[in-house]
Amino acid sequence: MRKTFIAIVLATLAAGAAAASDQTDALAFLHQWVDAFNKSGDVKSLPTSTCADQASLLDTVPPYAWVGEGACTKWLANFNAFAKSNELTDMSASLGKIRHFEITGDRAYLVAPVVFTYKLKGKPTKESGWWTVGLQRSASGYRVNAWTYTFGKTETVAETSPAK
Repeated sequence: MRKTFIAIVLATLAAGAAAASDQTDALAFLHQWVDAFNKSGDVKSLPTSTCADQASLLDTVPPYAWVGEGACTKWLANFNAFAKSNELTDMSASLGKIRHFEITGDRAYLVAPVVFTYKLKGKPTKESGWWTVGLQRSASGYRVNAWTYTFGKTETVAETSPAK
């Protein structure tokens, strides 16, 4: 009986450690994606290899939905065309506190507020919304297999001068 109890405790601890590791890996992946978005400035270099082979994306950029193989690559091309035609520059994103997060097997699901800042025709702009992301763990780590961006509000912000 005692050996059974010890085995159960050890299995529970191992499962807890694995779950914590999965959560850390999933969140690290998401932050790496945002960091890549921020480093590129115009997202042209955003790595589309971060998507699963099959993905479904919904965004506020026409044609609004991308499904299947190459969805991320197609979204990126449409996003860059949209940014160029609408004169969006100096883009960056910041994630707020994760509001919902769960992992089941090789899948993760999370919801977080996100704020995008950019210049719209030269005017500093801030856009807030919600990012809902589905991730799938593969041999090479987590990959996006679904996301949706839900628009909140947009506001023009005053430019600040650098400190002297």
